[in-house]
Amino acid sequence: MGLHNLNTGFNYTLDWSPLFGVLNWSRPTVLEDDSLLWCNQGASCFSNNFTGYFRGPGTERHPVAKTTGKIISAFSHWVTWDNNTGIYGDTAYLMRSRDGPYWTDTWTCGSFVQRAFQALYDLGVRFYPDFQPTYDLAIAYTHRPEYLGNHTEIFGADGDPVLAQRLISYFKHLRQKDHHHMYLYFNEAYWHAKLTSQPPDALTKMIVPLPGYE
Repeated sequence: MGLHNLNTGFNYTLDWSPLFGVLNWSRPTVLEDDSLLWCNQGASCFSNNFTGYFRGPGTERHPVAKTTGKIISAFSHWVTWDNNTGIYGDTAYLMRSRDGPYWTDTWTCGSFVQRAFQALYDLGVRFYPDFQPTYDLAIAYTHRPEYLGNHTEIFGADGDPVLAQRLISYFKHLRQKDHHHMYLYFNEAYWHAKLTSQPPDALTKMIVPLPGYE
């Protein structure tokens, strides 16, 4: 999100991104003792000027709303709350079909912008009607994912050693995995999903209406 201060002329970027790289969102590092190390934290931050994606090829900036400093100050408290609430990142959305439903409420840089727009709307911001943003989403189409258990239930002293080894083997050889199912770590638990199509090799463009124009 880009913010332009009409009084000072200063520009700012509010961005949400992985702290340890995009690939660590969806896969752990398998250590020498066959334990799994997850580095999938994400967070938002303000930076000076328009940065990052605003300079990418083919990207454009569109004004979507006008607001006040008072609302932006209140919005900054929401950003802190959001940072403390959604600290883990994910890469792929899991859906039954393009029309939904979403099986997972994925936390990415794109979903952060959607949450932020909704927070601004709830604070009183009204968006311009002549632009609807497009988001690039990584989507895997699956049946309803099956809950397998949290870390203790699988890897603990009274866990499931067969399932634990299956997960370790899957993440260790992730690039050679078959394309009929996938294991994922979501909401601090492990899940299994049977795929109805190939895993997402490319991003899918989805229009998500601005709040107030759904």
